[in-house]
Formats: sequence, C-alpha cells, structure tokens
Amino acid sequence: MNVVILEPVSSGWKLIPKAKELNHTVIVLTYDQGERIIPAEFLRLADRIERVDTNDDQAVIDLAWKLDKELGIDAVIPGFEYYVPLSNRINHLLGNAGLNPEVVDHLRYKDLMRTALADAGVRVPRYRLVTDAEELEAAAAYVGFPLVAKPVDCSGSFNVRKADNHSELEEAYRRIAEMEVNDLEQTARGDVLLEEYLQGPEYSVEGLVAGETIHYFSITEKLLGPEPYFVEVGHIVSAPLDAEAEKNIHHYVSQVIKALGINMGPFHAEIRLTSTGPVLIEIGVRLAGDYICDLIYHAKGIDLYKLMIDSYLGNPLSLPEQTAQRVAGVRFFVRENLKRYDTVEGLEQLRALDGLIDCNLTIPTGQEIPEANSFMGRIGFFAVVGDDYDRLKETLLQGDRQIKFKQLTKK
Repeated sequence: MNVVILEPVSSGWKLIPKAKELNHTVIVLTYDQGERIIPAEFLRLADRIERVDTNDDQAVIDLAWKLDKELGIDAVIPGFEYYVPLSNRINHLLGNAGLNPEVVDHLRYKDLMRTALADAGVRVPRYRLVTDAEELEAAAAYVGFPLVAKPVDCSGSFNVRKADNHSELEEAYRRIAEMEVNDLEQTARGDVLLEEYLQGPEYSVEGLVAGETIHYFSITEKLLGPEPYFVEVGHIVSAPLDAEAEKNIHHYVSQVIKALGINMGPFHAEIRLTSTGPVLIEIGVRLAGDYICDLIYHAKGIDLYKLMIDSYLGNPLSLPEQTAQRVAGVRFFVRENLKRYDTVEGLEQLRALDGLIDCNLTIPTGQEIPEANSFMGRIGFFAVVGDDYDRLKETLLQGDRQIKFKQLTKK
C-alpha cells in the first residue's frame, strides 16, 4: 500500500517507522523548514520525501493528485492535528477512507466544536467567541470570572490561560489577538474563545472509532503545572477511577463523538470531571501526543500507531486480547524562570530506574528555553512503566525533583 503522511509532528513522527514495519510504501509530505522539520532518524526511513508548503492547502492537493496519478495513493494520514481537515478532504477527493469532509472543521476549530456540541444538546462550558476587543466585556459578563481564554486554532495549551479579572483577561486577549501565526506557522485567526472555568481533575480519553463502534483504551490522568496556565507536566495510563466514573466518562465521550460526526480513526478527548459530571475541553481526531501512545503500548499492549494506519487504509482492526494491566507514566521537566542551562545533574540516576522506558532532553544545553506557559517550555522528559499506581506516581514526582539544571554563566 502507498501511504502518504502529511507533515508528521510529535507522535506523528512514529507513523513513519510503523508504516514501514507494516510493509507499506511511505511518502512524507513536509515543508522541512522552521518548526516543520522532521528529525532525521524518522525522515530517513521514508521511501519518498516531497517538500511542499504544507500550510498551502492547494499546493498539497495538487501534489496529492500528481502522486495519485503516478503511484496510486491508498491513504493520506494526518501527521498532526492541524492537518486533519486537509488530509481527509484529499482522501475524499481520491475516494479513500476518511472522515466526512463536512465535519472536519468542527474537529479543528474550538469555536465550531463548541457550537456543534451545544446545538446537539451535549453539555459544554459556557462560552463566547470574541472577534473584536469591543466584544470582550460583554462576553466576559456572560461567561463570568474566573474564565479561560484560549485561541481557537492552537494546541498544547499554547496561549491558554485562566483569568480572574478584567486586567488578566485583557492581557490574555492581547497575546492571542496579536498572534500572526501559530506554533506551526499557519496564519492565526486571532479570535479568542472565552470559556467557563471548570473545577475538577483533568483527564484525557484515548480510543478509536470504527463506524458505529467506539473502542476505549485509556482514561489518562493529567498532571498539570500551576495556574493560571494549563501546562501538562505529565500523564499516567490509566487513571485509578471507579467503574461508575469510567462508565459516565465513556457515555459522555460517546455523545461527543456522535454529535461531531466522527466515524473513524483515533481520538484524544480532554475532559474535566466536575462534581456534576464530565465536560469536554476539546477533542482531537488524531493520535495523542506527549508520549501517551507509547504509555498505552507499554501498559496495555495496544499499538495506536498501527491502528491509525489500518483505520485510514480501511483494513480490519486487530485489537489485542485483554491481558494483565500495568501502569505507565511520563513526566516533563518544566522549570519556571529558567532561560537556559549549561549542565544537568541527576540524569545518570534517572536512567538507572527500574521500568524506565525513555529519558531525553529535548532542549539542549545553551539553547534559549521558551516561557514555561505552554508545551514549548518543556526541557525534556522521562517515562516509566510498573505494576503499582501509587509507586509509579511517586517515581514520577521524585524523578523530576532529582533533575537539577544549572546555569553556569549569565548571557
């Protein structure tokens, strides 16, 4: 099979070796510049690399038509959330399996998602879309403080923050409205979504849709950094919830999936479990990022990379038999006010941990570290697997504490 992977990022990188392992011919479409550079260890595995501005929809469509005439394309798989609409529109044009092109924008833009769910009677936070500064005061009065301000077209908590008053809201609004591009250099809308602040623990729900059937693989516990931001500093697969809570979450997410017309592919639904039940923050019809897919594999033996490829190819899905469940977690190194570092202590001890899956620094020594208010400020991570939830959670906490970043000189 000839598989096109459109601009793989983060977990999308691993689709390349997985597709090769499954004996598919892999064609990667990438801009290969700026924030859209694929690590060489993954890119070199592709059978063919086509460099194109992946933020130019028409250029990508024209290239896909050309490749289909030359080779025959069996699937176009989005390598990141931002490319879900375009990938599925191309699949529709080529007659391949894919999401309904009439609903894909609801899965990309948070304001459209909120409206579609509200119109279907699915519970969502109070919200208002703000497209002009003059609308800000009335929108805030409707939603009420505290509230959350977020861009409609970003991911990874980028420029998302809680506001307790008008001064904080105006600062949050200004940052979003002045954005020219998002983190992958797409033109930003600049519109701001104000949402009711939800009290309660945060989880993500990972699974896969196959027609009328929804497979649930994990309710993942989120470890969050300090407010007013919502930086995810870790994840644990799976959260220790009782059967009734799991049932309620699955029922609610099923309503979300049905209301949004999701008919295929993996999903990553982020929710808050309030005192009156689960409420959606957002859902992406793509692979979870932040190493979650790998945690699911190590804890449960479920290969989401393979399942995504099979889903887009229209292949029968092969799910593993339920075996003894383990727990797995990841912790990201986030250090407020650290601008750069020259040395790091504690890595050798961390790499000697029992059950260690991976440990890596993603921002190297001497490089400027972005603000610790989104995923971009995470310096590195480590991931572990074990058999006891409490012990694993403590390992994540202690492992993070033992890593010391040192700045020897000031620049």
